[in-house]
Amino acid sequence: MAFISGMELVLAAPAKLNLMLGITPQIVDGKHELKTVFTTIDLADTLTFTIDEARARSVTVEVTNAPDITPLDIPTEKNIVYKAVSALEESTGYTLQGHLHIRIDKRIPHEAGLAGGSTDAAATLKALAELWGIDPLSPPVLVAAAKLGADVTFFLHGGCALMGGGGEKLLKRLPKPALDLVLVRPDGGVSTKEAYATFDADPQTMPDYEPLVRLLEGGNATPQAIAGQLANNLAPAATALLPAIRTLTDELSATPGVYKALLTGSGSTVFAVCGSAETTTSIAEAYSARGYWAKSCTT
Repeated sequence: MAFISGMELVLAAPAKLNLMLGITPQIVDGKHELKTVFTTIDLADTLTFTIDEARARSVTVEVTNAPDITPLDIPTEKNIVYKAVSALEESTGYTLQGHLHIRIDKRIPHEAGLAGGSTDAAATLKALAELWGIDPLSPPVLVAAAKLGADVTFFLHGGCALMGGGGEKLLKRLPKPALDLVLVRPDGGVSTKEAYATFDADPQTMPDYEPLVRLLEGGNATPQAIAGQLANNLAPAATALLPAIRTLTDELSATPGVYKALLTGSGSTVFAVCGSAETTTSIAEAYSARGYWAKSCTT
């Protein structure tokens, strides 16, 4: 059904994990060149879009946070979903007709390496593409996505993919692995800008992404085999900024039933690939009882 005036469009905006993240010291157009394997997970924000074409052009954003999410206190004009509307207008030449209200039910924490803002922006681009009858993967939408942030393009594609450039270039779509995961976030977030600055002061060796890509393309890799190929060379920089990341990674890695624990993105969330859903549930409950933000999830 088309997204039309007076109707609601509800979209899920899933979080992501970096199964592999390799940053290089090389900077092109203000961004570090990198390779990363992204996958979406079933932790998601929910965005509800309502358009009233009888009113003048305007955009309002309403954010409802889950009880375990710390609110982000910023003006509406600085919210990335608000910026997404203007970015797509600029790249397509379309102008929003009427009043667009965007309600975000927030479940993905901020500064967590899960790309909560980027996935919300991608959902907004998809909603406007639906409203204007354009392909959400058409060049103007991809241009807008790249301007909004490196991770936004991936969420237009979704699933699992090898991305390059500054993170905005789709290099290869990959089969999505079936993984039981637990996410645990220590107190405090990590600024992506600060993490990259710390990396620049002490660049780390670029991990080889090809073995993981081959495993995923094979279509029958076990979670344990995939866990063996996880890598993130931005983790030392993030850990230098927030040492609790190292403590948490070591704890999770030593927990029975965990194949491997790794920081996602610039953090601060650590994810663990586990042998069963029961294991992820028990670990999440144990860390929640200790005051951590912790979730059991799957890809």
